[in-house]
Amino acid sequence: MDNHRWLLVLASIVALIFIFRIIRAAYRTHFHPLAKFPGPPQAASSTSWMYKTLKSGSASEYFQKLHTKYNTQALRIAPNELHISDPLQYKFIYGTRSFVKQPAFYKGFGVPHNVFTEIDPEVHKQRRRMMSPLFTRTGIFRLEPVVQNKVRYLLREIDALGGKKTVDVYHAFRCVTAEIILEFSLGKSPDLSFKSDPPLIDVFAGVTRNIWALHQWPILNYIRTIIPASLIGYIHPGAAYSIGFMAYAEDRLREYYESQQGEKTHPVLCDNMSSLPYKWQVEEVMNLIAAGHGTTATTVAFSLAQILQNRKIRDKLVHALQGIKPDSKGELILSELEKIDYLMACIKESLRCAPAVPGRLPRIVPRDLAHPFLVDGKVVPPGTSVSISAYIMHYNEDLWGPDVRTFNPDRWMGPDSKQLDQYLCAFSYGSRMCIGYNLAYAEMLIIMGYLFKFYKMSLSTDYHLPNPVDRFVLEYPDPPGVHIMFERS
Repeated sequence: MDNHRWLLVLASIVALIFIFRIIRAAYRTHFHPLAKFPGPPQAASSTSWMYKTLKSGSASEYFQKLHTKYNTQALRIAPNELHISDPLQYKFIYGTRSFVKQPAFYKGFGVPHNVFTEIDPEVHKQRRRMMSPLFTRTGIFRLEPVVQNKVRYLLREIDALGGKKTVDVYHAFRCVTAEIILEFSLGKSPDLSFKSDPPLIDVFAGVTRNIWALHQWPILNYIRTIIPASLIGYIHPGAAYSIGFMAYAEDRLREYYESQQGEKTHPVLCDNMSSLPYKWQVEEVMNLIAAGHGTTATTVAFSLAQILQNRKIRDKLVHALQGIKPDSKGELILSELEKIDYLMACIKESLRCAPAVPGRLPRIVPRDLAHPFLVDGKVVPPGTSVSISAYIMHYNEDLWGPDVRTFNPDRWMGPDSKQLDQYLCAFSYGSRMCIGYNLAYAEMLIIMGYLFKFYKMSLSTDYHLPNPVDRFVLEYPDPPGVHIMFERS
């Protein structure tokens, strides 16, 4: 009898859950405040549609197609979230401090108190004020020797291969940018030779590759705190990478504080964070490494592949670099590279076509706006999550013209090109834009300057550039990577 009673209780619970889900789905689809906005029915009823869409690796492109299919500028992509395609709303959403970050999304990263994920506007303002002096243009010029040393080390490794050689530049650039951000953050970096397959780079890549799953299922961040590290990988690899990443950041931070000796040759970011709680310092180091190691690498690898596929663009860039001369140490100086308009045009076009974070960065519609927030003539209710992806901005034909899907640096060279800067959203916009954009530009300018100045590069005739995978952070499949043949010019 007891067994039958328990079975009856269990069956009742299952039935109640089933009924609850049916009622909830019906409410979300037909009676929710966002029911008037079009979108896939599955997106309105549950978050599982979003998970499957992100898992596909082409969410941003798919959202753009759905905007066209439903003929709407406000697409419902989750029970309480809209994706917006109106470029005129971008500055309003991301440039207005009252549109705060969507808490569940950013807490899902598992490190809620760094300059990227912090929800509280005042706490973020204090943190950014603490860190931003090192990321200003002046601060990056002080860091230039580090960037120069790391890039020239890469060139020596390429030269050491002898003769014509093929290099997976995506892997090589990840190593270089990881060393730069590690030395900037912690005063020193390991030797991440691109000729090997360093486990450390695998950990970094594993974290960024699984970010999308962690913030879609925040419970994974809780599970990792209660289950032994040796078992967490069986539940989800992203949580295992995250644990290893946190342990690495904590070890390096402790090592930095224990071994500070002598004068520093460049600014070290940890010195500006010493007043923070130790746990928050670890989170900040994790954020810097995750954001700084692979993002620039993806964009530069894409840039090289696109330029080398178009002889006219390649020759024009090589010609533009002929006027710059190395200094007495054989270095191409950043301030001189900045003056080469066509090099900067190639970089901007690469950022447009391959932004490191192409997808959504959701914000909450505030309750205290002076006027209702309207999209497509419809009021978006306060409390709704809204976003405009960089992909949508960068592939809008009304902004960029009918050749929007063509890699065309010349679009940045005309007399009206300055007005295009306002639509380049690779680093977001406003007070919450990426703090490292000056460093990213410096890395791209120096890497591309050296490579096109001193090397003849080519793609093999049968090589096809792999499609990058868009799961929050844009990445190339690894393997196959991006393989380029080098020969000293």
